[in-house]
Amino acid sequence: MGYLNNQNIENKIGANFEIELVDDNVVFKSKREKDYQGYFNDNTYIEFMTKGLQSKLNELNSVLIVGLGIGVIPQWVAYETNCQIIDVLDIDNELINTISSFNYLSDKINIIQGDV
Repeated sequence: MGYLNNQNIENKIGANFEIELVDDNVVFKSKREKDYQGYFNDNTYIEFMTKGLQSKLNELNSVLIVGLGIGVIPQWVAYETNCQIIDVLDIDNELINTISSFNYLSDKINIIQGDV
C-alpha cells in the first residue's frame, strides 16, 4: 500500500491503544472502542474509509481529520490528494507521541493534541 513503513513500526501497548505487527500486518486496537481492531495494510480499508472523498479533497488546500489512529488516513490524504495542510486532532497524547516516534508521517501532517 505504501502509506505505512512497517520497518519503523514497533509493538507498543499504551493506556488506550495497542499497536502490534502480526505477520507483517499492522494491527491497531483502540481500548476506547470495544473490540475494535484494524489491519492497516489492507487496501480495502482505505477504499472503505475514503470512498468518494478524493475528488472533494482535491478541491481543498487544507483538511482537518479527527482521530489519528495509526496515521493511515492522514497519510492517504497527504499522498493521494491536493491538500497541502493536513491537521489531525487527537485526544491521546501517548498515541500522538508513539506515532510521531515511528517517523513515517508526511511533513504535510500537523498533529494537534485536543478534544473535539
